[in-house]
Amino acid sequence: MELWIGEEKEGDLKGFYTLFVGSEKIKIHDIDKAMVDYSKIKQIYFGAGRCTKINQKLLKQCLREYPKIIISAEIDINCLHEFDYKLLRQINLMLTINHTNMHMLKYLSKNHYQIKLQNLEKQRMILMTAEGNCFDDVCLKSLKGKIYEGDEVIK
Repeated sequence: MELWIGEEKEGDLKGFYTLFVGSEKIKIHDIDKAMVDYSKIKQIYFGAGRCTKINQKLLKQCLREYPKIIISAEIDINCLHEFDYKLLRQINLMLTINHTNMHMLKYLSKNHYQIKLQNLEKQRMILMTAEGNCFDDVCLKSLKGKIYEGDEVIK
């Protein structure tokens, strides 16, 4: 499963009809064919299926060829340095942070914790916080492997 179509279930674009790119092996002709076959696509989502490797050349090509379509990329924070700032500013970024203790948050009231993101190295200092209740809960009952129930696998 490398390319599939379905409704976005996560984030600000929830509900958008989306072409999910879950492999760096996908080529522009695969995207072009899907865009013709599924004319209601509003978003092309790279890195789908748990932050799969992204073909940056293809991502840039889609930005040029589909200026009216939202181009999104799900990137693990540990891989963010592989992308240049100019490209990151052109896409809708879904920054993913995986940690084995993340599951513990579901047992806490969202009003009783905050999230703090930081890097305190002198040259790269940044510190940001957000309340736990600013996050949306995503129902994972319909998640089947890397795709949600109802999605259609194209390739």
